[in-house]
Amino acid sequence: MIRVLIISGSKKTTECIREFLACEDDLSITISTNAAHARRLFITAAYDFIIINYPLPDEADYRLMLDMNVKNNASILLLVHHEKLKSIDDRMQKAGIMTVGKPIHQHTLYQLLKFAILTQRKQKQQQKDEQQWKQRLQEIKVIQQAKCLLLEHEHMNEQQAHKYLEKKAMNARLTRLQLAKAVIRKYENKTE
Repeated sequence: MIRVLIISGSKKTTECIREFLACEDDLSITISTNAAHARRLFITAAYDFIIINYPLPDEADYRLMLDMNVKNNASILLLVHHEKLKSIDDRMQKAGIMTVGKPIHQHTLYQLLKFAILTQRKQKQQQKDEQQWKQRLQEIKVIQQAKCLLLEHEHMNEQQAHKYLEKKAMNARLTRLQLAKAVIRKYENKTE
């Protein structure tokens, strides 16, 4: 699930963005109409993608975007009037915030939003894959530790320890990881 926060004082812009994003399956959309409310939301929840339609009714500077960027790993898209764009674009880019000048054609805005959502999905998948690899690596370490204990205490060789864990796990209807943890506990208790 991609968590999106829309911060905009303009009902028309908010509705336009929300309407487009509502077509996507895996989005959770939260809307804020001012900076103060957005800051409160930001304290209690994490967001993956933040869209800020500037200016906001209660904030004259760009502190909200910079604060959110520092405290979160979200992608931030800032919509700002063309005349303000040149003065802030450099600073926002250095902070990793994408700025887009208004007025913006609806089709162009949709393309930007689509790209941002696709990027978030890809990033989420990469994080999930990384987590699975870390988990798998941890499982391998535990199984290797159990094999080492079998080599040391039962005087088995590597192949015998491997077969022992596989066969014992299958007979006990356990995963090799579960059995490896049991082996580790057994020998840790003997050494204490």
